[in-house]
Amino acid sequence: MEDDFFFMNTPNTSQSSSPFPTFGASYIRNWQVEGACAQLNLTKIQFNEFKEHADDCIKPPNSTIGKCAPPKFRYRYLKESIVLYLLYNGQLFIPLEALSGIQKVKSREIKLILKEGEKGLIEYKLNNSYSNGKKLVIKENLREAQFIFLRFHKDVSTKEIDIVGLHIDYLINKKTNSRIPEGEIVPRSSWGSSWGLIHNDMNESFIKSNNEMVIKFHINDEIRIFLFDGHSQYQEIKEYIEKVFCLATIQKLKYKDDDGEFIIMSSQEEFNTAFTLYSKSNKLEIWYAN
Repeated sequence: MEDDFFFMNTPNTSQSSSPFPTFGASYIRNWQVEGACAQLNLTKIQFNEFKEHADDCIKPPNSTIGKCAPPKFRYRYLKESIVLYLLYNGQLFIPLEALSGIQKVKSREIKLILKEGEKGLIEYKLNNSYSNGKKLVIKENLREAQFIFLRFHKDVSTKEIDIVGLHIDYLINKKTNSRIPEGEIVPRSSWGSSWGLIHNDMNESFIKSNNEMVIKFHINDEIRIFLFDGHSQYQEIKEYIEKVFCLATIQKLKYKDDDGEFIIMSSQEEFNTAFTLYSKSNKLEIWYAN
């Protein structure tokens, strides 16, 4: 499959309302030139409990902090790697070998699914704008994360997101399938099962799949059913519940064990235990505990 099938020959120089005057919110460089890449600007990046928003890029007067710029996603497709730029130009170098898949959550939201055992392949370039403590927080959160959530700028073309996503998906599945011993079942492409399926949490016209989890949530006398993708983390689920019910920060949730007793959970590890031991058909029942 030829690279020029996927990537445009000239950068996108169309007018844009984004604060990026050179190429607008995105550009894709021809694969025949040096530094071939696709760069798409972001409004949010999150992994585990670490998150940055483009709106956070406000440098205080007389600040000694380095230059601040909204986060960016750069796909170096000839080198089969991704570079994520943080607010103060911190960089995360992620080879495709460190990913097990890519998922499209909404039209401008994706998840890079991290491959357990391969996170050590990720490299960091964090400049002096980051304290030693902040560097440690970034690295620890990425080690604990199951995926990296990215939201693209509103001026990034969904066609460009699809071009990049499809190419990454193709290469990940090509590498995965090449390692499958002869005679074993080849997994379905994540493009067909995950990337191509857009979830709308406010719309119940969804397609149920093995990559989804159901949360049955009790609060006071009310019971609600929520659908999340199978890689959703505790913090993400908790924040969504807080938003739906207009709650302050939830400190604790609880679930029932096989003896019918309530067990408190307040961390990703405890949620993993609850889901592993007590979910049924990908459904976990939880209660508000504050």
